[in-house]
Amino acid sequence: MKGSSIPREAEAPVASLLSEMEKELQGILKNTELSSYFEESFLASGKRIRPLFFFLLSGSLGASRPDLADYGLILELLHASSLIHDDIIDHSDQRRGMASFNNTYGNQTAVFLGDFLMWATQKLALSKGDLKLLELLNQRGEEMLLGEVQEIRNHRNLRLSPGEYGEIITRKTGSLFLLAAQMAAHLSQVAPERGETLERLGTLVGILFQLVDDLLDITSDSGSFGKPVMNDLREGTVTLPLILALRKEPSLTAQAEGFFQNGDEKALLHLQREVRRLGLEESLLYATRIGQEAQALLLSLPDTPFRTGLNALIPFLLERTQ
Repeated sequence: MKGSSIPREAEAPVASLLSEMEKELQGILKNTELSSYFEESFLASGKRIRPLFFFLLSGSLGASRPDLADYGLILELLHASSLIHDDIIDHSDQRRGMASFNNTYGNQTAVFLGDFLMWATQKLALSKGDLKLLELLNQRGEEMLLGEVQEIRNHRNLRLSPGEYGEIITRKTGSLFLLAAQMAAHLSQVAPERGETLERLGTLVGILFQLVDDLLDITSDSGSFGKPVMNDLREGTVTLPLILALRKEPSLTAQAEGFFQNGDEKALLHLQREVRRLGLEESLLYATRIGQEAQALLLSLPDTPFRTGLNALIPFLLERTQ
């Protein structure tokens, strides 16, 4: 949630890398003709979870190079670009407690600002002269896009299964955490079989992050969440708590369809209460299992402050629901 602080154990081992990356990010946003658009935007804040995960995992694997911060910045730029585009698609007027770009500048300008960050990502990646990095970036970027399209194609699909939901979030959110894991494995030159374990770890952390985000959408208030709540249902995005609630109480399907047709806020509040009652606990249990599986995979890493940081980061992601 917006007010939650990342555990010190997670940030401390890579504090210098996070600081270096932050300076580089602000430099990109300020040294452009578009700099005025990025002033006092949500891009100045954020927990930088993806680069943090990458730095900790790279440290655990013994990766040490002077430009490691650049690789973390690639993740953050790609993520920021996707957030701007997501807010346009979702008609969101808030992000991290601040006005979204589409709210401030309109959809057309926001599209181009998101595109600018996408090109900044590619430019930085090209500067590394690393063909494997470009291959990974394009593979995962494509998966992110396909996941977003798959979600849009299932707009208001109240028959969406848990498995289909899992596939969507694995692609649209898990892909970027998978990219972080693959980049760490690539830079550390790990053996292929170990790389598979790291890829599973990255995917699990990404799934956990999205699961918790979907739970917060029905349990939080907009002030603490930093963006509108119940936005998924408003926009017709079907998430796991709703899927599970509909399975337990099929009569809710007609109520959800009625809300989609007339947008009645009273109906929305009723649905929120029912989804909390019927779908929240089981969704939390599933998220907990995902977190436990991810933490079990950490045992394959050397016992260092970096692993300790990862061990603190994963519960933090889950505890955002508290």
